[in-house]
Amino acid sequence: MKKKAAFCLTLALVFSFAGCGGPTPGPGLPASAEPPSVLAEAEPPEAPLSASTGGSSDEISSAEEAPPPVQPPEEDAAVVPDPLDQVEEAPETVPTEASPAPESAAGSGESRSAWTQGDQRTFLEIREDMVKSAAAFREVNPDTVGWLYLGGTTIDSPVFQVEDNTYYLKHNDYKAEDVNGAIVSDFRNRLTGRDSQSQNLVLYAHSKDENPDGGVEASREFEHFTELKRYQKKDYCLAHPYFLFAAGEESMVFEVFAAFHTKTSFVYNIPDPSRSQMEAILAEAKKKSLFDFGVEVTADDRIMTLSTCCRRIVPTYPNGYRFVVMGRLVEKGRPLEYENRTVTENPTALSPWNIYE
Repeated sequence: MKKKAAFCLTLALVFSFAGCGGPTPGPGLPASAEPPSVLAEAEPPEAPLSASTGGSSDEISSAEEAPPPVQPPEEDAAVVPDPLDQVEEAPETVPTEASPAPESAAGSGESRSAWTQGDQRTFLEIREDMVKSAAAFREVNPDTVGWLYLGGTTIDSPVFQVEDNTYYLKHNDYKAEDVNGAIVSDFRNRLTGRDSQSQNLVLYAHSKDENPDGGVEASREFEHFTELKRYQKKDYCLAHPYFLFAAGEESMVFEVFAAFHTKTSFVYNIPDPSRSQMEAILAEAKKKSLFDFGVEVTADDRIMTLSTCCRRIVPTYPNGYRFVVMGRLVEKGRPLEYENRTVTENPTALSPWNIYE
């Protein structure tokens, strides 16, 4: 376990609708330093990226590069079963250590948790390391298609994709059978670059706890998307408005615009929706969202959807309930803003105690 975690140190949702997650990856940010305004795709300043929202920041100006328009299919995309509902209940016991990474991929020995909490790399270094980490892990496991990083969490992990969405919900990063699974990219996702990839990249992963601070520390790495539920707290949303995903030779920034609980009757895991499907997904996500993030998103944008289990009402699994976070792909050259952000309670939000009638 330590060697696998160390690998992440050195080199740096698949819960669709079947249980708790699906395929795709990311990293974490320190909570102490003040964040500068940085460019989404241009070279950022040398100061380390921070999870703080206070303090002043240097302005970086750059002409925004308009992405090519998305060409959605003319007909509605077919609906497929949610993989998180197709895997068995994970045991409550603390999982055993996963298969170790080969020595060539091992790092200095620090745990992933220690690294993400004390990461002092610059924003550019984090993004470069994500690309390198994904490429290196692909040598260990050829099913690796990317890397996911969420600031202030232990989610700094490879993402896998195979034709069976449930496979990596039942196997770990090294293909060993493991009820805790890994982070899964929906098999329909096209990971062909920011300007041609699927309009809605869907990732899945399990979570075993409704409290992102709960659980046994030694098992945190196995709870993949448990810390996704930090987006249920306003303070965390303000401090971490972005998450990162790397695929191929590029890393991308996604700006969170919705975080919500839902039944799987809301079909949000469609990688290539028609325009009408995309409009319906965005409208329902913003209606259900716990917060209004003040982020404008349209049916012409590309997004990423991170999906995991929700056990707040029904503790057994699978149960057909989800917690979902969605982010909008940030254009190249657009400054990333941490100051003067607004995150307000959404009066139309569907909370855990009123959505399960």
